[in-house]
Amino acid sequence: MIDLLLTYDRTRRFSYGDVYLNVARNLLNENFKVTVLDIENLIADTKSVPVSVYLQQYTDHFKPKIVVSDHAGLYETISSVQNSPIIQDEIEDFFSTEYQGRLQCNSPLSFPGALELKVEFIRRMRDEKLPIPQTILHEDFDDWNYNSLAKKLGSPFVIKETGQHYGKGVHLVNEESALLHKDSVVLAQRRITSVTDFPCTLRVMTFGSEIIGTFLLYSNDHLLSNAKDHTAMLLNTPIKVNDSIPSKFLGKLSNLGLNSNLELTDEIHELATTIGGLHSRSFLRGIDIKFSEDGLPYVLEAQTGPASLQKGTYCSIQGIKKGNVSHNFQTAVNFLTPRFLNLLGNQNQYKAQSEQYNHA
Repeated sequence: MIDLLLTYDRTRRFSYGDVYLNVARNLLNENFKVTVLDIENLIADTKSVPVSVYLQQYTDHFKPKIVVSDHAGLYETISSVQNSPIIQDEIEDFFSTEYQGRLQCNSPLSFPGALELKVEFIRRMRDEKLPIPQTILHEDFDDWNYNSLAKKLGSPFVIKETGQHYGKGVHLVNEESALLHKDSVVLAQRRITSVTDFPCTLRVMTFGSEIIGTFLLYSNDHLLSNAKDHTAMLLNTPIKVNDSIPSKFLGKLSNLGLNSNLELTDEIHELATTIGGLHSRSFLRGIDIKFSEDGLPYVLEAQTGPASLQKGTYCSIQGIKKGNVSHNFQTAVNFLTPRFLNLLGNQNQYKAQSEQYNHA
């Protein structure tokens, strides 16, 4: 049995994958068992059997406790060596099904059913009875036009496209538009009107069920309809904490985020940790929560890759510096190493190593 399986042995410098490779090196130094997927044998064996069969045989043999996988990279590597495409879903479905709750996926792809997909997120939140804005899924609604949607959601309302990041696929509409009928538009939502002059969206960073950071995002309520110019509702600009924040959003629980003086109420803490603990494709998540004018929280999404080493927001960890990529990379490695130790079940070592790596 091994502790950690990586499906790749090289990746782009200072990427998410590079962080996890260095975390794996730290685990090796602590005498944990780490291995990399044997691509050469994989290629040889999968010429006669499906890739999923080999992956099953491989993992049955090594029995890894945790898998860190670059699904897209693994797919491209196998396809190029074989000189023929494989079924991409074989890799996605295998790891995501077999390693629910034990998978850190460093892939831009998502398997059907992933919490990080917009439609599946809505379905999972409904199943868990967690607060989200009133939502209509395109696939469930036959009369998809502005008037019908506005009658149910009010006007203006929000629509979201799939496959977009950093708010680029989020639009506010107040009239019939071709944008509504794009194939990539998967849902419409009631617009949550936020507190005047309050940074209405809170991003809570989680690793498993542990909150590792929080920061506030600018309000987007000044935006008018952008259906014509396709302007994105950008939600990822951190702001500084100030005394004007209503006290009803604060509580007793401190956190480790960029805004290290932020505190969460017990309600918001429980909401974030519940979502962070749901099984999907990633331990690391950025959970966006928007507050209405009456102070009620609504969860907007849970992202897999919610920050950037280059922009200085990776993991929202104390010590991250804007523009200092190499420093941020090492900070992220030092921060995530003890979290992997914790996932591997060594609680006593986790406490000691957390102090060691966080101050390295």
